[in-house]
Amino acid sequence: MRTRILILIALIGLSTLNSQLSAAPSGTAFTYQGKLTAGGQPASGSYDLMFTLHADASVSNVVGGPIISSAVGVTNGLFTVTLDFGAGAFNGDARWLEILVCTN
Repeated sequence: MRTRILILIALIGLSTLNSQLSAAPSGTAFTYQGKLTAGGQPASGSYDLMFTLHADASVSNVVGGPIISSAVGVTNGLFTVTLDFGAGAFNGDARWLEILVCTN
């Protein structure tokens, strides 16, 4: 009888732990990797980048942003940034990402 009680207590403990582990939100941030050229050659250096998310190709309907990333390192044309336009930005519809670049 004592063994059954210990097993029951252990199972109850595991079930409460499981709900805590699976309830963690996944977040809305994602990593964007891009390639930048200057004069037809891969760019290198430090650049300021501004990202705006649009609902159409005419960039008239802003869905998110702008997000400004300053002093982004670009090596052989490649860069990586983390973007987060929030929970409502991606609902299954097509999106267009506008990127403005300025030398730092």
